[in-house]
Amino acid sequence: MKKFFLLAIISFFAATAFAQNKKVKNAAPPKQELETVVFHQAMKYGDVGVAINSLYALIAKHPEEVSYKDSLALIYFKVASYNQCLRVCDDLLVLRPNDTTILRMMAKCHQSLGYSVEAIADFEKVVKLTGNVYDIYQKAALEYRMKRLQESKISVEAVIKSVTENDIIVLYIDQENKQEVPLRAAALNLYGMIAKDFNDTASARFLFNEAIKLYPEFYFANANLKLLNETAVKKPEDPSPADKKK
Repeated sequence: MKKFFLLAIISFFAATAFAQNKKVKNAAPPKQELETVVFHQAMKYGDVGVAINSLYALIAKHPEEVSYKDSLALIYFKVASYNQCLRVCDDLLVLRPNDTTILRMMAKCHQSLGYSVEAIADFEKVVKLTGNVYDIYQKAALEYRMKRLQESKISVEAVIKSVTENDIIVLYIDQENKQEVPLRAAALNLYGMIAKDFNDTASARFLFNEAIKLYPEFYFANANLKLLNETAVKKPEDPSPADKKK
């Protein structure tokens, strides 16, 4: 099954980006600069601060080597230095305005910093470039959190229309627990939440149940259905004839 881990970047990627423009022949590798050696040693031993300082030195010496800024952005993202990551990404977008990896990284940074409007705008750019259902779902989820319900409804309908049975998304229940869920089930659950906020309880219940049919262990759909059932407002019963005479 195809699994999607949105921007699941590890330090190996930083080292890979760093090496893009540094290919050497196996027979006679050239002598590496001190900063390059220090960078690789720092990455090997997990010393992020030293690795970042080495990259700054290399950027100053070789401003034409964009791969150093790629590595810097990835490291800042990995260590949750989102403001710094955004500043580097701004520079990279000047050179590569349609780089979807950079745009997704910026969306995640904006989202983590609480800038949901900016994050939605980032995903809108990615969606225009890719039409990817995962990007559309992320955009729909952000729109829902902003209570832009009509926009979220349109986005999630686009996901449901295009998603395949092999599309899987990872949803985090909390910091330690996560689920791999069919993307269609995730979209139906979100659609149900939108319906609930529109006070369409019947549609919300139907959509939550449809999500559970696709994935019976779906934590969020089950929780939403349970909450819906517990908080459903019951119509007051008509008084009996005896009560009316009193």
